[in-house]
Amino acid sequence: MIRTGIIGDSRRPTRELMRLLIHHPDVDIKFLTLEGKEGQKLNDLQPEFTGENEVTVKRPDLRELDMLFVAGDATLAAALLTPEVLDSDIKIVDLTGEVLTGGEDVVPALCELYRKNLVREGKHATVPSPEVMAVATPLLPFARNLLLNNPISATIIVPEGDENDNISQPRVVAELLNTRDKKFNRRIKEMISELQQSFEAPITTLRIQGSQRRGVLAVINFDCTISEAEMHRMFDEFFDDHNFIYRIGVKPEPGMVENTNKCLVNITNREGNAMITLAFDDRVKGGAGTAVHAMNLMFKLHERVGLDLKNSR
Repeated sequence: MIRTGIIGDSRRPTRELMRLLIHHPDVDIKFLTLEGKEGQKLNDLQPEFTGENEVTVKRPDLRELDMLFVAGDATLAAALLTPEVLDSDIKIVDLTGEVLTGGEDVVPALCELYRKNLVREGKHATVPSPEVMAVATPLLPFARNLLLNNPISATIIVPEGDENDNISQPRVVAELLNTRDKKFNRRIKEMISELQQSFEAPITTLRIQGSQRRGVLAVINFDCTISEAEMHRMFDEFFDDHNFIYRIGVKPEPGMVENTNKCLVNITNREGNAMITLAFDDRVKGGAGTAVHAMNLMFKLHERVGLDLKNSR
């Protein structure tokens, strides 16, 4: 069993991670931290877990762990993750993007791109934002075939009223040129460049709040000279031995993937204008599910362990 701890808070990423780990057959949850809740049972704090686990919230003892997830309370995590801890045998997955900020031991948990890295030498991993995953993932097959030579535009529709969203007004369109978007685009370019070193095309992203309860929907456009059928072949070949990315013949909707770790993708090419539409659950594939996927790879488990989830539609 993988002795596991969680540094979390009361928000959705921690709750979603707990939901997955409680039912993971290879995980033994040793502790959960929630600020100001020490000594209380998880069932009392979050009644949806009643009858599933008797975890008590307590301060962490990292010495008893094989695996640590950071899903919240980045300040506490930063204080606990001393150089000695980072150099120990404990594997760490950071869902916050604020704690493990770099270094040779830290692998981005875009599992479809960095799977071998996570399996072979993965010690720590950081989960990319759902927006980064939404743009980078479906472009990987075309990067491998050196086809991304023209400007790329992406519109990303995120859930309305997400409590983790820093947009203060509903349906506000994010400014394209602020620091956050520059960093976001740089992360996408870094991932594409892993497969297409010559990649220099500009990326323009637009982030919009939609009306869906959960789930990310993205539409990506770029000029591509090969046929639609050839794009399908390249995509299917690239993801043939992966477990969660599927191409479908219709445009996906967030409801199709809700509560699963799947990403559904539709690809069209009309007179050289390629359009990729994809959807995945922002809380699972875009967060906790990818964190568990990364753990499975780091401990050399089958990728789907603990992630065979039923669609709630």
